[in-house]
Amino acid sequence: MVFDSPAPSTPCLSLCLVGCPIPCAGVPWHRKPGFKLIAVKDVRRLTGLELSELLSRQNIQRLTRIDESGAREEFVRVPVELLIEEPAD
Repeated sequence: MVFDSPAPSTPCLSLCLVGCPIPCAGVPWHRKPGFKLIAVKDVRRLTGLELSELLSRQNIQRLTRIDESGAREEFVRVPVELLIEEPAD
């Protein structure tokens, strides 16, 4: 391919001009998230599993958020495949 102007400065833009299969040139590529953070109190409703069952699986993380006043909130990082109901974000 012959360019009339100097070659683009970014490799991504160069690829897009010659037929890149993914959209580029300033449009970010978006992939659906593989995990969701859900509150521990909502685990049973959103997954159909007890917390102990869920935590025994691989790739599950239990996380705690502590705000400025010292209040704690417990969350679980869950693969989206295990969700039976979408959490309200």
